[in-house]
Amino acid sequence: MTTGITSTSLRTLAALAAAVIVLAFAPAAAANGRVALLIGNNAYPSSPLRNAVNDSRDLGAALRELGFRTIVKENTSRADMIAALQEFGRALDGAEAALFFYAGHAMQFKDRNYLIPIDAVMGSEDDVTFFSVEVSQVFDRMERAKTRFNFVILDACRDNPFRDTFKVTATGLAQMSGPSGTLIAYATAPGATAADGFGRNGVYTGHILQNIKVPDMPVEVLFRKVRESVERDTKRLQTPWELSSIKGDFVFNPTGRAAAAGAAPAGGPSADVAAQLELQFWKSVQDSSRADDIQAYLDKYPNGVFAALARNRVDALLGRSRVAAASPAPATGAPAPTTAPAGAPATAPAGVPAAATMKSPPAASAGSPAVAKPEPTPPPAAAAASTPAQLAAAAPAQVIAVPPTPGPAPATAAVPVPAAALPPKPKDDQPGREISPGVREVTFADGAVYVGAMRGVQLHGKGRYTSKVFKYDGEFKDGLKHGTGRYEWENGDRYEGSFAEDRPNGNGKYQFANGDTYEGEVKAGVIAGRGTYVTRAGDRIEGSFAGGLANGVGIYRFASGDRYEGEMVDGKLQGKGRYFAKNNDRIEAPFVNGRAHGKGTYFFSNGDRYEGDLSEGAITGVGVYTYASGPKYEGEMANGLPQGKGTFWFVDGSRFEGAFEGGLARAKGTLIRADGSRTDAEIIDGAVKLPG
Repeated sequence: MTTGITSTSLRTLAALAAAVIVLAFAPAAAANGRVALLIGNNAYPSSPLRNAVNDSRDLGAALRELGFRTIVKENTSRADMIAALQEFGRALDGAEAALFFYAGHAMQFKDRNYLIPIDAVMGSEDDVTFFSVEVSQVFDRMERAKTRFNFVILDACRDNPFRDTFKVTATGLAQMSGPSGTLIAYATAPGATAADGFGRNGVYTGHILQNIKVPDMPVEVLFRKVRESVERDTKRLQTPWELSSIKGDFVFNPTGRAAAAGAAPAGGPSADVAAQLELQFWKSVQDSSRADDIQAYLDKYPNGVFAALARNRVDALLGRSRVAAASPAPATGAPAPTTAPAGAPATAPAGVPAAATMKSPPAASAGSPAVAKPEPTPPPAAAAASTPAQLAAAAPAQVIAVPPTPGPAPATAAVPVPAAALPPKPKDDQPGREISPGVREVTFADGAVYVGAMRGVQLHGKGRYTSKVFKYDGEFKDGLKHGTGRYEWENGDRYEGSFAEDRPNGNGKYQFANGDTYEGEVKAGVIAGRGTYVTRAGDRIEGSFAGGLANGVGIYRFASGDRYEGEMVDGKLQGKGRYFAKNNDRIEAPFVNGRAHGKGTYFFSNGDRYEGDLSEGAITGVGVYTYASGPKYEGEMANGLPQGKGTFWFVDGSRFEGAFEGGLARAKGTLIRADGSRTDAEIIDGAVKLPG
């Protein structure tokens, strides 16, 4: 009796079963729901890092290959980091695995860990909570998503980046716990600091990259190997650390081979695994600028696939050269290399206008790139004794145009001419006239004059261009302002600094005709990046700019002596901030359109303190006012005074509960003594009046 199943059928079924097993373990984002957020911060103004951005980019690329949906952010402000965490939280909906990686500066304060954005402005340790992002916000997203596997990797145990401003009570990062099913990995032990590294990647992340693609390696084994490698490379000066509550098995690169093959032989990795290991080792060192790193590959794989490339790289880094056999000289009588015939077609240089017809740049208003700058902001009006200072808002930007340098005219193809018919080449075929070696003077049709270096018919090199609407003295490249130069507009505004592609770009200084100045970063003709703006009235803005206006975290110093530190949007005090009045009053609160608005704290210079609602800069709403002498009012407030229902506590423990009008000028209610006895009473002009 036959079963109907041949040996060929059995082989087919076995192959299908193996395929199903492999597919079941293959890393697929759609099936496994793997999501990663990676942040790398290099561009700190006072303490920049070398390779944090590379670490986030390279690990992000590796995770994408392993089936993760990745969100990669670089050089983030505090607002950028919060937005990235919100995006991460949304992406985790329905995911099985969540990974958060951070490379950059971080600090601990009161046993909590904070990630520091590039726009943080800190003058004391207390500011860490105000201008940074606490790691617990990452855990909150993971816990809400109920992801089964959670990974938080912090290559952020560097030293205090604000050490020139203040000292910290604890170094490195603190131990912490996350949701169940979380592995927290530190670049070094809690409380210790880690080095930034000198290659493309940091020491810690570099070893993660070497191991993360190894097939079927359990995550616990991966981080153990990373720890051993980092300790070896740093001579035990840096020991990575993990805390884990992972439940179940997780591998970053599951291939299914372990499940399909059963127990693997104990003799070592298979050939394909060994090839993967070699590939990852080579990738980890191939871009290094240290010969020792490349030699490490050769020591391990002297006959490896990349051995020849590695030896060449070592020679290049050490300045050695490999001598090749010289090419034999051509035999006597051999034909010499041929050159193009004299009559071959030639293409005229692009943009060669005749000197008499060259035109100067168009007027500044014709589609020119814009430079936006903030108008001076008046200082806030002086605050009443019981209300916060009224804060000023920056005015919209003024637009200043930078006219482009004249573009090239279309070239006309030259007609082939027999060599015998070519006329003698003129001695000087460039426009204008040479006034000294390498310096020409060209006069344009509208009267504009250029004096400087040229290449062919293009303005190229140092020169001075003077027209009716602007003057430029500086470097040109292929007819465009490019390099370092000084630009002056007809209205008296001036810019001095870097140019690129015909526009101010890089670092420079504006001096405006109205007396304002700006010094800092400029992008494509617009004030953007880190810089300092000083108004003619004496106000000074230090921080981040975008579109010509203060945007991000910065410091606004008013000419009156007041100071604001915190977030700004479109030139206005907007977001979390602190306002320091010159009389030593201080407000810590959210700001909206230049005024304190929301829940905040007002510290008075006489020692009084108010905590509660603020409305458009005034103490209005519900709050607690504590007097330096001991009494306290708790209740409704209006314009800095008790107004409405409230309770006034006396120093002896008694209190008055009732309705207040105009502060303590008038109130009706009940006096409750320290022993609990109650009596109807009034407050008139600050004094308690009992009936009778």
